[in-house]
Amino acid sequence: MHQMHCILRSARSITLLRVSLMVSIISAESNVSKWHSGLLGLGGCPEAGGCTCSVADFGAVGDGSTDDTLAFEMAIAACASSLPTSTLRRALVPSGGVFLIRPIFLVSSLELFIQRGARIIGVMNNTEWPLINAPPSHGTAGIYRHAQSDRRHAALISGAFLENVTIRGEGPESIIDAQGWYWGKIYQQLQHGRPHLLELRNSRNLVLANVALQDPPFWTSHFLECDGVYVHGVSVTTSGKNTDGWTFDSSRNVLIERSTYRGSDDCVSIKSGFDCFGAAFGGVSA
Repeated sequence: MHQMHCILRSARSITLLRVSLMVSIISAESNVSKWHSGLLGLGGCPEAGGCTCSVADFGAVGDGSTDDTLAFEMAIAACASSLPTSTLRRALVPSGGVFLIRPIFLVSSLELFIQRGARIIGVMNNTEWPLINAPPSHGTAGIYRHAQSDRRHAALISGAFLENVTIRGEGPESIIDAQGWYWGKIYQQLQHGRPHLLELRNSRNLVLANVALQDPPFWTSHFLECDGVYVHGVSVTTSGKNTDGWTFDSSRNVLIERSTYRGSDDCVSIKSGFDCFGAAFGGVSA
């Protein structure tokens, strides 16, 4: 297991840290440089003939108190059914709204596009966050801090066995806020592990760009067994326990640039599972 810690002048006051580093050495045969530049264009559909499905068109209210989860799910489903998987589809979160959601699950060949001035927030009720099994490389309950089982709550935004997925905004006013302070209040009473803000598992060709990730309950972003991850122009702000910025777990071909972390834990963590469970699983980060 390997970890990279940000060296900070104060343990209590975390200064803004500009990250411009390669998390893993991109091998000569990697295609990361070929695909990331084409996924960062501003405006319009990702490809000619693509589609945009606004969550507002499916009933999202965006008032910060109405549950907009169903509208997000319907927009994603509409994108998934409208075009072949060879074409990128866009689920649009429009400017000016505060969209309260329960955990949502992404699909392949999708761009979740958060316009400037839009904010996604997580519902503050742990019973509304589905439970998932811990991956084999993570082992049993102890790693989830006070949890009484090896299950944990699903991330606010997650997906598994995907390819060609982008989560993109228009800068620091495109916000995903998991409202982790709520989880901090119930931390000692939880029977299951806390959720991440973002988790993608067993996926490839992933882009996270030009968004602000705020207040995760646990790790901010967890990439597990992923290949080809590009992070660009992302700001992370955390305040709770164990709120790492970026966690790359048994993943390969990863690049972070022009991104910042303000928090109280690891800026970037590179791991290959936990302890003997990770060693037995054998999924290395490279």
